[in-house]
Amino acid sequence: MLLEQLRLLIRKIAECYQRLEHYFTSGSFAIKFYPFLMHPCVRNTRSFTIKVFSVVLIFTGLYYFFGELISILFSDVGLSSYTKHTTIELLLPKDFVVNEKSGSLTPLFYTMQLAFQLQAWNFILGYIICVTYITGQKLRLLGVLFSLLFSIGSSIISASQGGHYSTFGYLQNLGFEVTFLIGNLAMVAIGFAIDNNHIKRFKYYSIIAGLIGLSCIISTVFITTAYTPWLERISIYSLMIWEISLGFAVLKAMESK
Repeated sequence: MLLEQLRLLIRKIAECYQRLEHYFTSGSFAIKFYPFLMHPCVRNTRSFTIKVFSVVLIFTGLYYFFGELISILFSDVGLSSYTKHTTIELLLPKDFVVNEKSGSLTPLFYTMQLAFQLQAWNFILGYIICVTYITGQKLRLLGVLFSLLFSIGSSIISASQGGHYSTFGYLQNLGFEVTFLIGNLAMVAIGFAIDNNHIKRFKYYSIIAGLIGLSCIISTVFITTAYTPWLERISIYSLMIWEISLGFAVLKAMESK
């Protein structure tokens, strides 16, 4: 009985998704809003907004690398944190306690918290404003869903300050890994949806880097090794480099038109 109800629920969700996708891809949405969207004031404002937010995406990606570097330079173990400690350890506040012992790695944990707050706000907005400019209707709703979930996950990560924590396990690590799993899925979905011939390299990078990032982050979920910090960072860095590249790709696509 429960299994049958679950099947009905999944079927209803699939039907709702198909109706919504059909509305946006069949032309019904465009027919209603086309006159408004084609007004010169709206078009110029949209172009300016896309350019500004492309620059914001570049800054957001660069700030992540800067924030992590600053946090690590002021950490207890210095640059070896890149290979010996996971990223989420850099987010833990000074008074954080792990099994009655201080678990703080760096006094500048807030720079990393800010990096994830920026991701939380800018990733979904970047999709809506910039990614839709270079992609077709294919996989658009799926991309929106992944981007929204990644933004929500980043917001939760930035506020992560409590609970029992271990470098290789427990709820905080799992939530972190799932968030970046979704982020790399968004990269792959966006890569397949890109339909601009002027940014083919970015399209291929989105797909290939997304798949590599997925492989790395999935391996950290199921396999615990000394290389976990390395694998985790490959997944994160592929996403951050993609975010920076996205800003430049959108600007290039706008210049080509």
